[in-house]
Amino acid sequence: NGNDFAWLDQLDFELLPPEINSPLSATGGLSNVSYQISASRLPDSFDATELPAGLRVDPLTGVISGRPETTGVFSLTLSATNAAGTDSATLMLTIEDDRMVIANIGDTGAGSLRQALLDAPDGGILIFDAALSGQTISLTGGEVLLQDKDLEIDASGLDDGILIDAAGTSRIVQVSGDSK
Repeated sequence: NGNDFAWLDQLDFELLPPEINSPLSATGGLSNVSYQISASRLPDSFDATELPAGLRVDPLTGVISGRPETTGVFSLTLSATNAAGTDSATLMLTIEDDRMVIANIGDTGAGSLRQALLDAPDGGILIFDAALSGQTISLTGGEVLLQDKDLEIDASGLDDGILIDAAGTSRIVQVSGDSK
């Protein structure tokens, strides 16, 4: 009559080892790397070996992150583990030099400090071309607003430093929000 019922007293499940299913090639930059190890079948820990200097893996989330210290192509062994076992896979990670170069002392345009500050992504690294050592960048077009942007500005390659001057017309940079 279509109203038949059956009772199930016990249901058994077999836990199987994880299977890594995240992409096995990735690209990052010197400014930042973030890669998620993902796997099926309820992994409870993750690992990665042969990590480039500056990177680390969170064993609970499987996130590989950090600022690598060198460029190149790296072969990393990923693993995901649960009570039933471990799966491993090889990730080919390419680290590129994504630093932005400040190449001239102009107030605006490509290669200028102002343009680099505006174009840089959150977590970006700005470096000065060595030819700018001892020079002055005049930012007379008004202050640059950095909002919610974490940047690193590196002048370590300038033996004679660099002077950034707004000629008393405004602040050089205004930092707001979560900027650092």
